[in-house]
Amino acid sequence: MENMLAQPAEGLETPRSSTEIVSKVLSQTSAASTFLKNAGLQTPGSKSARSVAREAQLQEQLQAEKTWADLLQQELDTLKKKGEETEDALAKT
Repeated sequence: MENMLAQPAEGLETPRSSTEIVSKVLSQTSAASTFLKNAGLQTPGSKSARSVAREAQLQEQLQAEKTWADLLQQELDTLKKKGEETEDALAKT
């Protein structure tokens, strides 16, 4: 692993991360290694196309919900203002 860390990464602008190196060594040792996954680290390239698509879908849903929440907040502010104006008008009479 130390040798891999010392070697420049071929075709890459940035040096390899220690996670990438450990992942490569573990994959050479055992194809079913779950060490990094169990440690809570994502291995390089571990995201499947399905999970990437799901993440994009969730981001889109989150953005739509934020937009909806902003609209509801604006409507609430408008109703509060109208209510205060009505109370002021009633207080003057």
